[in-house]
Amino acid sequence: MKNWLEKVVREEFSVRFRKKLNSFLLSPNVGLEELEASVQSMTKYVLSQLGLMELCQDLIHIQGHRIWEEEFLHILRHCAREEYNDYVRKRQEDPVVRPVQSSDFSNAKTFLGQLLHQILRLSNPSCSMYIEPMSGWFDAEGHELLGLRFFDLLESCIGPVGMTCMDSLLSFLIMENLEHSLRVLNNLLDSRCLEELRTLDNDLGHATSLPLLGCSPYKQMAKVIDIAWEPWVECLAHIGQLQLLRCLISSKLKSACKVKAGVVSFAVEGMMSSISSRREKTIMQSVVDRKVKNEDDATIEHFLQKLTRQGTICGFCSTFQTVYISNDPPPFLGRCASIMSISQLSRYVLDTHLGTLTSRLKKVVLDFSPVVIGIGTFLRQFDTTYTTQYVQYIGQYIRTATVAAFGTLYEPQKGSLDPSSDLLKSAFWLMYFCKYMGVSKDLLDSCLPPPLLALLQT
Repeated sequence: MKNWLEKVVREEFSVRFRKKLNSFLLSPNVGLEELEASVQSMTKYVLSQLGLMELCQDLIHIQGHRIWEEEFLHILRHCAREEYNDYVRKRQEDPVVRPVQSSDFSNAKTFLGQLLHQILRLSNPSCSMYIEPMSGWFDAEGHELLGLRFFDLLESCIGPVGMTCMDSLLSFLIMENLEHSLRVLNNLLDSRCLEELRTLDNDLGHATSLPLLGCSPYKQMAKVIDIAWEPWVECLAHIGQLQLLRCLISSKLKSACKVKAGVVSFAVEGMMSSISSRREKTIMQSVVDRKVKNEDDATIEHFLQKLTRQGTICGFCSTFQTVYISNDPPPFLGRCASIMSISQLSRYVLDTHLGTLTSRLKKVVLDFSPVVIGIGTFLRQFDTTYTTQYVQYIGQYIRTATVAAFGTLYEPQKGSLDPSSDLLKSAFWLMYFCKYMGVSKDLLDSCLPPPLLALLQT
């Protein structure tokens, strides 16, 4: 009788909950207030069902809380799988290869898909600006489009496992965009472009030196980096957007886990920090000692996978350090990324009040932060030397521009630099790239003239 009661309650709860989630429909251009109100309404329903199950638990002596938890998590994971399968099916049917966009989920059939569409739309780098101190996206008039309050409401509604399901979808979309951006870049690097890059590389010399021709090689290469490169830049910006969303979700998971399960959170954090530092050494030693993987190796790898999954639920994933794809790097990757970055500087001015680069009219084709993070994420997929090269090449441009402007590396004055100067913008760009991507301070200090670095830090 007890088993029969549990089965009936479970089936009834699952049917009612699926019906409620399927009724969660939002208009295509919903605002933040309406979106938050809808999430709050769903949260009340979720909690009411939990209360009902706990009441059943007391009345008919079944494990109502466990049933609610298992079915709720099963439904959320089913939503994530359904959105994943639907996206893959659409991609296979669509002959046009393009980056992942919010419109890909405009007709989402599940609760998570509807939320994902609105999140991607409101944080779109072509019509929003990410302000780091506020941890949110804003429009040109300064109105908040998406921020911490929404992610607080989202976590209270779908819980850590629901947030992890959302995070897994974002990870998949990042991987798709990275593979697409790699194909786009390889197509751009035709024989003419490769010859131009080879000439530029020879003219500029080693990254630690100053080119004899000054800034003229950069100006010549800027003519090659024309509108044809815009699809690559756009794809990188979407990668950065997805990375920022993953970062906020990870932050919410970490804070929620420490509040709701502090002992588990600290234990997982300690285990992950200890094991991750020894993981490469352990794997390499295993290969050396045994030459082939045996049962012990499989057990260790299984344990590491389980620990990584638990670490993701607890928010202990290094979003900006994650490697999503494994491919061969394009030729002149460091030069390509640095020249593309330099070509973008003319679109921005430094806003010292907001602490970021914005357009002159507060409207820019692509937001600064996602572009920088997208570049860093793309470079991170390959050997770390490419990230180092990128920093050194941007540093070479900054030093060259400093000498061209002041005749020396050691006398730029604060009053002589305006927010629209490429020198100041490129230095700010490099500082934030190093901050986001965890580049060492020693490398940054070696690339920037000391007076210029002091000006930016003040």
